[in-house]
Amino acid sequence: MSGRVVVLIDGMYLQEVQNALGLAGRLDYEKLTDKLVGDSKRYRTYVFDALPLPGSPRRDRKEGFLTKLDYLDRFQVEPGHLKIERYVCSKCGSAIAVTKQKRVDVLISTRMLECSYDSKIDRIVLLAGDADFIPAVEVAKRRTAVVLAYGDTREATASEELKRTCDGRIKLNQDYLADCLR
Repeated sequence: MSGRVVVLIDGMYLQEVQNALGLAGRLDYEKLTDKLVGDSKRYRTYVFDALPLPGSPRRDRKEGFLTKLDYLDRFQVEPGHLKIERYVCSKCGSAIAVTKQKRVDVLISTRMLECSYDSKIDRIVLLAGDADFIPAVEVAKRRTAVVLAYGDTREATASEELKRTCDGRIKLNQDYLADCLR
């Protein structure tokens, strides 16, 4: 297949896939995205992610990693953010704090729609698993093909409905990712 391809990566989801496969910190994003586009030209890769909360020991490391991605050819990092949401357990009354990623799904959906209306783009590869992307995929498919790359493990997979909605599917498992490691 020839043409220009855009790759959209949900960074937190890809991290879940790497963790499930025991590949954390070993995946080369440039090799991965070049493999995802195959014989086509990778027009751009967008990585959507959020930094850990201020004060987190992982924040500097993640910030450095995202900065390195931003310097790769035809890569662009699009940041979301994390927010602590507080809940009260209905059974015991205890306060529960949950960290949630914000804006990332909307940023991915918006970029997907923008790319689908760009006449230079022939295909979009979405590396994600959330069913929330289905409406954006359905609209984007009116203009271009949308292929889903997703984790093929029990711990990190994709919504069955999202898989069904996309034009094609790429299973990210140990075999597929073997030549994408550093």
